[in-house]
Amino acid sequence: MGSIQVFTNFYGGHLIGLSNSLPLPLQQEEISDSSVIAHIILFGNPKPARLKKNKYGNIYNPRFAYMFACRWKIRIQYRKPAFEGPVVVNYYFAFQIPPSWPRSKKEQALRGEIPHTSTPDIDNLQKLYNDCIKKIVITDDKNIRECRGIKSYDVNPRTEIVISSA
Repeated sequence: MGSIQVFTNFYGGHLIGLSNSLPLPLQQEEISDSSVIAHIILFGNPKPARLKKNKYGNIYNPRFAYMFACRWKIRIQYRKPAFEGPVVVNYYFAFQIPPSWPRSKKEQALRGEIPHTSTPDIDNLQKLYNDCIKKIVITDDKNIRECRGIKSYDVNPRTEIVISSA
């Protein structure tokens, strides 16, 4: 498993400490800077929520350790009290391009001509990260009024979460 880097400062659509090759993927006109509560970046391939049953019929979460690590990284990036009002959450899931693809197909994926339509489903991705931000950035996930998500391919796999007041 690759290491996850944490960058906490966000300014003018680019992350401080990274080159300008990682622009904010969400449209600037969609989210005004004054309403943004948090902009969280978790590096590494996004993982979906999965619940499984063991042989005795008990339900368990095999992603518990991953969720614990994500919550810890979110706490590092967001050190304010949890927001209590209604929020809008925007997700950007950037997946690594499969290394088995030919160069021409990789270039098409980087240009956005090939959308990411394979598993994991976007709703399962959102479920896991909604649970991760709960009680850290927002008081409860019932306060999420609107949730949008984008899946795409990128050379830097990551999950970006932009939380703004509704």
